[in-house]
Order: sequence, then C-alpha cells, then structure tokens
Amino acid sequence: MLKAVIIEDEYYAAQGLKYELESIEGIYVEAMYLDVNEFLANLDNIRPDVIFLDIELPVMNGFELLDKLACIDNFNPSIIFTTAYDSYALKAFEYDADDYILKPVSRERIIKSLNKVRKLNTVSSKGIEINCFKRLQIKSEGKEVNIGWRTKKAEELIAYLVSQEGEYVSKEKLAEELWPDFDGTNAMSNLYLAFYYIKKQEKEFGFSLPIESSRGKMRINTDKVSCDFILFSDYIEKSKEVNTDKQIDLLEKAEEVYTGGFLQQMYYPWTVQLQQKYEIAYSRTAHSLVVYYSEKSDYEKVEYFKNRYKLKNI
Repeated sequence: MLKAVIIEDEYYAAQGLKYELESIEGIYVEAMYLDVNEFLANLDNIRPDVIFLDIELPVMNGFELLDKLACIDNFNPSIIFTTAYDSYALKAFEYDADDYILKPVSRERIIKSLNKVRKLNTVSSKGIEINCFKRLQIKSEGKEVNIGWRTKKAEELIAYLVSQEGEYVSKEKLAEELWPDFDGTNAMSNLYLAFYYIKKQEKEFGFSLPIESSRGKMRINTDKVSCDFILFSDYIEKSKEVNTDKQIDLLEKAEEVYTGGFLQQMYYPWTVQLQQKYEIAYSRTAHSLVVYYSEKSDYEKVEYFKNRYKLKNI
C-alpha cells in the first residue's frame, strides 16, 4: 500500500486528484493540503511514500518546498510534480523528481506515474558494483550491465561521482569539470540532461545507483555499493595493521583487485592524478610481494607477480 499526500492550492484540482487516487487499488491518501505551511506543520505526523506536488503554489513554490524538505532527516518520499505548464520539465528533473504530470490529470497518467514509483521502490542498489580499474563497469548481482549510453557524458558523470568516494560535489563544480568548454548556463543544462539520461537507463536496465542530492550538491553513496578501487585501498590500509603473514595475504588480495589503471581506457582529463595515485600504490604492492617471496626463495611466486605487474602496466 502506497501512502500518498497531495499538496495543491486549488481546492477542486486537489479534490479531483484525491478522487482519482482513491479509485486506484493499492493507494491510500494520507492527507491533502491546500496550504504549504499546514503541510510543514504536520510533517511529524505523516510519512508518505509519494507526494503529488503542485509547482505553482502561493507562499513558496514546489521547488522551494523541496529545498526545505532536503534538510529533513529520514524524509525521502517519491515526488510527482503536477502543473499546468510544460516549461518546468527540465527544472523538475534537476530536482530529481520521479515524474512530472501536466494538468488536467487523467487517471491513466496517474497510474503510469504510480507504477514508476512502485518500480523504483522495489529496485535497490543492493548487489551493485561500480568498478573503475581499466574502465567504468557497472554490475548488478554479479552480472555486468551492458548499457549503451545515450550520451557518453552520462557515463562520465557516474565515473566522476563515484571517484569522489561518497563526498558531495556541487552541481556547479560538476558542470565545470565535465563541460569546461561551455558557459555556466549551458553546462548546467547539460548536467541535468546527463542526470536525466542516467535515470532513464536505470529504469530501462532495472538497476538503481545510490545517487543522492542535497542543497545543490550530488554524490554516489559508496557505502551502498562495492567499488574495486575502494576495496583495493582498504586492503592496503588494513595490511599496515597486521603481522607479516596476514599482511601478505591482504596485499595479494589488493594485487588481484587491481586490473589496470584507473579509468585508463576512458581518457578523461580529470583522471590523471587518480591514475598516478593508484599506479604508485599498485607498484609498491607488487614490489612488496616480489621482495617477500624472493626472501622466501619462492621464485615461482616472484615470476608470477613480476609478470602480472608487466601485464597490468602495458
């Protein structure tokens, strides 16, 4: 059962939407608000799964209301904008809306939006891997998701966000880094378009990346996915805290995870320093293993790691 809240200042429009929602199986209208301040005053008493939000509201518009909601912990309902104007579409996607419905709202269109919300609620980032050694690779439940990206910039946006290891990045910085030859307005428009394509590809291929937005910033929450380069670094850090035998075991795991330079096949200008960072770390790891097995006179292992080092640095 999906709990819905309606925020709409026009009484008859709100009642019409409520009537349609109540006629749809699996939907419960938790509350209807004609006034934004009344909605905000009742936040502690409601926990909707989806909000049908009018954009043109008095006091504050729908976008301004979402800015306020972004500051509230553990309040992350799906958002379906309702409006009489199609000119808000791009901005709606900027705010990561789940859908955008033009008035007058039909029952068929509502059902389509709710089906989208239900699908998003069942698809999670559990079992998602985002790997960056050699190239960007996304896996779901152990299988690579072969995405024919509509635009390469959507792919690069994912790569850039995951490279930040869970840190938030301002949308202005993202636009500047990924579209350096565009002016501010055009760069931001391209950013929103790339984000829109990512969302479309997620729905098409049935996976969900933990992309989070807050106060004009975005991130991929790397606590919710597995990343090869983060795992590589974790093994190396843990190896510094244990005895020699356990240390070698961890270094071997790190060596196995590293399959090549950081996004070396993608040719992104911003990856240069990251490539150097991981190449140096891998070289030290391989060297430590070669030295250890040389001292143990295990020359088979010495040759094994030397050959792997050569292959990974071609």
